Amino acid sequence: MRVPSRTSYRQWIRYEMVFFLGMLLGALIFLLFNGKELDRLHLQIKALENQSQHFENQLKKYEEQDPSKYNRKLVVKDIEIHLEDPKPDDKFIELELQKRILKEMKFLEGKSLESVDDLHLLVRQHFKERIYRLGDRTIKVELQTMTIYQTVHLYLYAKVEQPTP
Repeated sequence: MRVPSRTSYRQWIRYEMVFFLGMLLGALIFLLFNGKELDRLHLQIKALENQSQHFENQLKKYEEQDPSKYNRKLVVKDIEIHLEDPKPDDKFIELELQKRILKEMKFLEGKSLESVDDLHLLVRQHFKERIYRLGDRTIKVELQTMTIYQTVHLYLYAKVEQPTP
């Protein structure tokens, strides 16, 4: 058996380095293409979790309430949040903002329509120059329109403010 020369070692090392760099480049390209799909799926999971939690809360409300109560008075059963343009570009921020606003407006559920009608100025004042901090972004929310019936619809403007340096 003969001893390999120095030049053959350099060639083998060069081939091995090219091979490993190719593996790294392939892995990065794979992550680039599949990363967008994973983000989309993660966003869909978040939206479905919010929807599931909303439906569970509705189910609990309907189980707790007396059926004769519906016959006597109309009450607020649900609250829906609609974000109008300009709204955040990032869907994660939009979902988190809707979740926070819905949590703040929970006090309206179960109230009679007359009492909610009396509270409309309070709700409008609540959203006047309202600022939310989500992560590193500041979002200014203003109430545009509010419709009151068994489902209260809140139409909001949500503008992402530029961070100050």
